[in-house]
Amino acid sequence: FKNWYNIAIRQLLGYYRLDPAEQYAYRNLANMVSPSISIREAKNAVKQMLKLGLLVQNKDGTICRAERFLSTGDEVNGFFVRKFQETMIDRAKESMDRFLAEQRDVSSLTVSVSDKGFDMLKSEIQLFRKRFLEIVKTDSDPQHVYQMNFQFFPLTNHKKMRNISE
Repeated sequence: FKNWYNIAIRQLLGYYRLDPAEQYAYRNLANMVSPSISIREAKNAVKQMLKLGLLVQNKDGTICRAERFLSTGDEVNGFFVRKFQETMIDRAKESMDRFLAEQRDVSSLTVSVSDKGFDMLKSEIQLFRKRFLEIVKTDSDPQHVYQMNFQFFPLTNHKKMRNISE
């Protein structure tokens, strides 16, 4: 999770076989990621993920993803996971300018809810994320890497709102 593009490359290598022996292999890989990264960043990402066992090198020399899924679970708040999530929120903002509306879905809702309603909605988001992954698991011919972000956060101060209702 140190760099946003590590996860993108890992997912990409789930359906694209990287052959390091090919001329321009890492340049091509670096350019497949959007926004593109440097050749050095692509090489370092692959090297690190091979070392961590997130990627494997096949007998024919090609490199691919070791496991199909990698999950932190619900509400993980480690430093690198948090930085990754912050970066992906930035990527989501950029996507509105970089991609046509047909290639993305960015939407928002602003709602008023009770504490009980919040708990119910938070559970629904977690359930949806799991159902979303089930659909991905059954998709047998991936052709692109997408990022899905979930954010649900207060726009009011809880302490001050409690004082008003008392």
